[in-house]
Amino acid sequence: TADEYEKKLVSVFASRDSVKVPLFDLLLLGCGPDGHTCSLFPDHPLLRETEAWVLAINDSPKPPPKRITLSLPVVQAAAKIGFVATGGGKKDVLKQIFETEEGRNLPCGLVNGGAGEKVSWFCDTAATDGVSFPRRGSVI
Repeated sequence: TADEYEKKLVSVFASRDSVKVPLFDLLLLGCGPDGHTCSLFPDHPLLRETEAWVLAINDSPKPPPKRITLSLPVVQAAAKIGFVATGGGKKDVLKQIFETEEGRNLPCGLVNGGAGEKVSWFCDTAATDGVSFPRRGSVI
């Protein structure tokens, strides 16, 4: 369960009183065609959670409906974040994330903007054709 996983993280990273969020050295994330990452989906109430480290989602818009995910603050706090996005099916969402305000509010856009220089994107030509990337961090 989400509670069990959070307890495990607390035991590894320290007591919740001394650590606001766990600090992962590296998170390697995917970018869904709708802009979701982990199990954080666009416009879902879990995006607004600021206290919990681990969240249960019972109404996922994509199968399976029941999932466990790290919260947005935990993801953004990682020392380094790598996104992998490949294939032409990712081009539209990458264009949104990097070129529109709406895209910056998608879960991947929130991680990208909130974690700044700590984020690197690993993409192929099919995913990035015609996408304007800012020159910060790394784009490979």
